Amino acid sequence: MSFLGDGRLRAHLGNEAGDAAVGVRALYVRTEGRAAISRAERRAQESAGAAPRRVLVEEAFGFDLLGESDIRALPGLRGTFLRRLPMFIALALEASRRAKDYDVILTWAEKYTVGVAGTLCLRRRRPRHVAILDWVSKPIVRVPLRIVRSGVDDVLTWSSVQARVAVDRVGFAPEQVHRIEHPVDEQFFAPQESMVDPRQRPVVSAGETQRDFPTLMAAVAALGVPTIVAANLLGTFDGVRTRLVDARDALVAADGIQVGPLEPPALREAYASAFVVVVPLVESENNAGISVILEAMAMGRAVITSRTEGQVDVIRHGETGLYVTPGDVQELRAAIERLRDDPEEAARMGRRGRDEVLRLHRTPDFVHAVRTHVLAASAQQVRR
Repeated sequence: MSFLGDGRLRAHLGNEAGDAAVGVRALYVRTEGRAAISRAERRAQESAGAAPRRVLVEEAFGFDLLGESDIRALPGLRGTFLRRLPMFIALALEASRRAKDYDVILTWAEKYTVGVAGTLCLRRRRPRHVAILDWVSKPIVRVPLRIVRSGVDDVLTWSSVQARVAVDRVGFAPEQVHRIEHPVDEQFFAPQESMVDPRQRPVVSAGETQRDFPTLMAAVAALGVPTIVAANLLGTFDGVRTRLVDARDALVAADGIQVGPLEPPALREAYASAFVVVVPLVESENNAGISVILEAMAMGRAVITSRTEGQVDVIRHGETGLYVTPGDVQELRAAIERLRDDPEEAARMGRRGRDEVLRLHRTPDFVHAVRTHVLAASAQQVRR
């Protein structure tokens, strides 16, 4: 696999995305997640092809960045004060302080969007606010977002269900809500040969939020197929918030089932070895599992996933994968058996999935889509 160097890769992403953001003064407020390494270390990993591109994609937008590490690095009394606050409030206050220098503020993460929107509502003159949102219907997001809705000008989402929620239950105008496609690093997650004996190819599953791994484990128990569940923490939404527990404590693995976290290169190897990737989900309005689904498709693997209310936008049933009823052990077992016993069908689904990723979900296309919407928001800012 060939990866471009740091600067060349950012230029490659930017060039493919076009010059949409040239001349736009934009601040990108984003979460850096639970990463234990610095942004510079992560960038080096991505440039070397040792991790999926995330930092390099953010930098390819061409916007100024504001995240947790920037708050931690602020000097003086302001830095001391902000570090004592919840991070989403600290970021919102710092973004508001810098607002006069920008035409557009872009946020990605519901909590940060609500915080920034709340501070912008208090300003007499403010930049436009473009928000990338994944799970609007969650009450802890939907209710406060409705209150500070005037602080958000455009919503970008990859979920048709959540797009309707943003209009029908939060109150955004239809012209404020825009569908974009969820990205996947099509270079990092690319088809590759596996050294695993075809007769020993495993079922592979991965992820954190809204997973129904017990149903998967019950489905494979009677099949005798090796199974890899690549999970560190499990997140379960209780109606108010998502609670995280250690996957190895929460799941009792039977013989032949491996449970535990995998670093990105090892996860990629697991996908490559699989005859199918299964993404079992509990019922939910959001499109939980989309990252793993797209990673598997990018690797040329057939996917089985639960057809929940929210997970309806990616898989084409019978073409790129299979939908099953949430929580139905027998239906899931039958779907796994179907692809185990017909490797040619599984391979066809995998090839179509890879084609679908290259058509709709490439990283440069995502950069282009976001930059285009930010440019449009900037033009609106100039006119008002």
